[in-house]
Amino acid sequence: MNLQNSCEMVWFEGGIPSATTSEFIERINESNNTGGIDIFIGQIRADIKGGQKVKAIQYTTHKELANKVLNEIIQNAVEEFKLTHVYVCHSIGDVFVGSASLLVIAAAAHRVEAFEGCRAIVEKIKSDAPIWGQEIMENEDREWKVNS
Repeated sequence: MNLQNSCEMVWFEGGIPSATTSEFIERINESNNTGGIDIFIGQIRADIKGGQKVKAIQYTTHKELANKVLNEIIQNAVEEFKLTHVYVCHSIGDVFVGSASLLVIAAAAHRVEAFEGCRAIVEKIKSDAPIWGQEIMENEDREWKVNS
């Protein structure tokens, strides 16, 4: 498998455009070794914190370190779940309510591997990637987000 052509990590300033998903699906559809595709899209919710509504999350990262960690996560998932394609997109900067901040697409020869691989990637990103989010409230107060 040529991982350079089948796996990609992309950073977006602000929300991830919805067209990104279909662009990656079209790439996967060009191959003939995929039978299942699983997609996770994480978007910003209007949670209430301390009586204030969240209006956005500002994401920051150490890109060099994050790229290393994310590439390891992707490589491990490709090997463990026999994934044929993996695409991961994450936002940096301000992402407003209703916008996507994380996109993970995992494809495999069979659906079970695609489901399990996608979930494993999402969980490892949330637990291991050096990406931090600060919630911005409607009154401009800020609070560091804790991943759960």
